Amino acid sequence: MVFDARFDPLRPLSLFPFAPTTGAAPGAPTSTPAPLGVPAAPRGPVTAEGQRIARARADNDPTQQQLMRRIRAAAPSRSELRKIEQQLKRFGFGPGKRDGVSTAATRRALTRFQRAMDLPANGEPTDDTVRALNAVDRRVAKKKPGLVGPGQRGKGIQTLQKRMAYLGYWNGPRDGVYSQDFAKAVKAFRADHKGLQNDIGVMTRSSRRVLAREVRAQKKARPFRARVKNTDAHKRAERRTLKAASRRHPDGTQGLGRGSKGASVAYAKRHLAAALGRYPGPIDQRFDGQMENMVKRFQRSKPGLEVNGRLDRKTWLQLRKSRMEAKDGTNPPQRYGEESGAVKNTQKLLKKLGLYRGALDGEFGPGTRDAVVRFKKRHDVGGARGQIGENALKRLKAAVKRKSRGKVATGYANGVPRKIRVVQVEPGKYINASAAGSYRRMKAAAKRDGVTLRINSGFRTMAEQRELYNRYGPGRAAVPGYSNHQMGVAVDFHNIGGAWSWLARNAARFGWNGTVPGEPWHYAHRTTG
Repeated sequence: MVFDARFDPLRPLSLFPFAPTTGAAPGAPTSTPAPLGVPAAPRGPVTAEGQRIARARADNDPTQQQLMRRIRAAAPSRSELRKIEQQLKRFGFGPGKRDGVSTAATRRALTRFQRAMDLPANGEPTDDTVRALNAVDRRVAKKKPGLVGPGQRGKGIQTLQKRMAYLGYWNGPRDGVYSQDFAKAVKAFRADHKGLQNDIGVMTRSSRRVLAREVRAQKKARPFRARVKNTDAHKRAERRTLKAASRRHPDGTQGLGRGSKGASVAYAKRHLAAALGRYPGPIDQRFDGQMENMVKRFQRSKPGLEVNGRLDRKTWLQLRKSRMEAKDGTNPPQRYGEESGAVKNTQKLLKKLGLYRGALDGEFGPGTRDAVVRFKKRHDVGGARGQIGENALKRLKAAVKRKSRGKVATGYANGVPRKIRVVQVEPGKYINASAAGSYRRMKAAAKRDGVTLRINSGFRTMAEQRELYNRYGPGRAAVPGYSNHQMGVAVDFHNIGGAWSWLARNAARFGWNGTVPGEPWHYAHRTTG
């Protein structure tokens, strides 16, 4: 049994040396007066002399007898105190020497641990404190990689606190102490991310990875303008949010703040997602501490706004600009800094023309802007170079439609010319339109397996076939007019990352067959080879 700090009628007889006497008014007696002839109890540490005096007093006072029995039973032995010091050291609280001798450093370490565990911070090894130490010790003893929780301290925890604060989950100190309050913040973070158990307040390796990934994504995010249709519902939401942000409250505050709820909160969160590049938490109707931190971040980015974490009228009038009213996908024109479904559709069209190779994320960033500039230059489209207006979008769709239909070319089968339609499947590489669909499916399947299919030679004109025949001669090149390349149904592949081996195993599933022995690069569509 250890000393219970709530039982403190004789504070000078502290378990630890140099423990300060608290709770007594200046000049007031700190203990029961000693009987005549018995020395008074000393103020200060429990020394051998102090215990002798206390025993002498106990001989004449039944109350002191009871107190002495409790002190003797409560005082931790040197080995017990050494164990406590070792635990505090493992948890990162630095109790000084681990020799079983109580010092001021020991009391400071115990006090820090008690504060972290929401226990009375008195620096004494109370029953509750010892139970908490043992509980943390059991968790630490598991030695699971990345596992930390309440009652621990360290630089790694300080990093976690900084990351949680960046995402708006933590408003407390970044002191490296994993407190119960920080555990509550961790629970909130876990609850917002699928795949993480959300009823525990510890950090594991998986939750650390999710946290790091979220911070990286938030730092890479760029503010954007979202496109919203000017519908009646949108107008109602605008009026409702402006009214809520302008409302004065009896306590002198204005607008929405922590604890507010409603559709206006969710509407404001969507605007914050646009203004900050993304919103790290759920878009719901709760104005929580995380939203307060995100509002503060936005306010800091706009000169003239008071950084108070409240969505007041001035803040909302600035925030609402992050989303723009639009009649359709090009009114107003798409331009740099926008993120919307309209931009995503434009990216798809540009990708079909081979002008855009980035992600289909709907962000009108540098890659999309450069692709738009190249398209306008190639197709002689007027207007602002880096924007997509109504006319530019029409021309873009027409170019994609022409490409999907392909072009008419003169093909040859058994020396007989005929008109065929070929389509571009790679930059500068054409094949017969009847084979294009199966080729694309085969290429997508190879990509899923980590293999890149790239065409070396597809459809050939008569001039191209004659050049090859003159260069390589009979046996190595087909007679002009008799090559299945001239019908656009044959393809020669580069051998990139084992492409030939993959084709040998899988090409037949897509209607492509190797038709020339000794040429692992040559494949013809269906039975035309």
